[in-house]
Amino acid sequence: MLRETETQAVIPLKANRKNAIPCDFAIYFWRHVVENSFSDLKQFRGIATRYDSFEAFILRAIHLAIR
Repeated sequence: MLRETETQAVIPLKANRKNAIPCDFAIYFWRHVVENSFSDLKQFRGIATRYDSFEAFILRAIHLAIR
């Protein structure tokens, strides 16, 4: 199915795999950065328990969490 949709591998495979699939390590790096950013935001209690109805308040809290 992945070959039919021409999906690109982002996570590198094990080194001892018989059929090697090329991986773009630049995309993998940025995927890792984004994934870690979301993980950090989940750990910040002020964001995880935020129930504000205004988008501006939520964006300010995220800005504080990232700093």
